[in-house]
Amino acid sequence: MPFAVAASNKSKQMERLATCPICLEKFRIPKVLPCMHTFCLTPCLTNLVDPRARSLRCPECRREHQIPAGLSERFFYIDIIKKIL
Repeated sequence: MPFAVAASNKSKQMERLATCPICLEKFRIPKVLPCMHTFCLTPCLTNLVDPRARSLRCPECRREHQIPAGLSERFFYIDIIKKIL
């Protein structure tokens, strides 16, 4: 029985890693902010952008970030999502 519990806990951890904390769904085009928090690009991050300041505030740590030409993709998360699906 302990093996089943451990497997279940690992499955839940993997699910959390692949879940956007804004929309609570599996990442769609995951992007990482300089503070290392990751969110879906659309619609989650795009809804947070202040177009006049070209910045956004991280919803987790509240740090403000200038918007670079392209936010870094988290390929690690893409791999996890493919394995979970």
